[in-house]
Amino acid sequence: MNCRTRILHAAPGSPILRVYCDDKLIQSKVSYKDLTNYCLVDSGHKHFKVFPERKQHVPLIEAYSHLLDSACHTIVLTGRPSELSLFVVPDARIPKTDRAYLRFVNLVPDTNLDFTFSQGAFIQVNDIRFKEVTDYYPATPGTYTIRVYLAGTNHLLLTIPSFTLRRGRAYTIYIHGLRDDYHAPIDYLFCADGDEY
Repeated sequence: MNCRTRILHAAPGSPILRVYCDDKLIQSKVSYKDLTNYCLVDSGHKHFKVFPERKQHVPLIEAYSHLLDSACHTIVLTGRPSELSLFVVPDARIPKTDRAYLRFVNLVPDTNLDFTFSQGAFIQVNDIRFKEVTDYYPATPGTYTIRVYLAGTNHLLLTIPSFTLRRGRAYTIYIHGLRDDYHAPIDYLFCADGDEY
């Protein structure tokens, strides 16, 4: 059986990368902040290796994970260069519905985050830890502004203005970067999830 995977490089300070699954190349030339298109890979228990694009002798990281049959996944590379990690985020397959769905992923090391967003009703998501993936929240289709705070404070880290959610679609906002490095400031990636992305 097959599944669909894409790669997100959210590891500030790490080089351009090549990603292998069971010793087969699945993506090359993946730069920081890149999100690749989905590609087909075999499902099941998988062995991932990540190499620098130009030095393919010793992997930067190896990891094992399970990919579900006929599903979509985002393979996330994150962390500081000395603490690089890889984990797999299952992407939603949304049934026909009049709602949109939105979730959040914190990829900022050593930092917990709060999120607020509103369109009519005010929604707050609190104390999201590094590498935590929230559930999908149902939302009315429309245009939103999201604010990202240092958890438990009024310290605003990021504003994400005027993005649109369409009915019957699932979306993820990935927050990445470093609080203490102006070369890789905290930023976001807003993406649609699933087969029709």
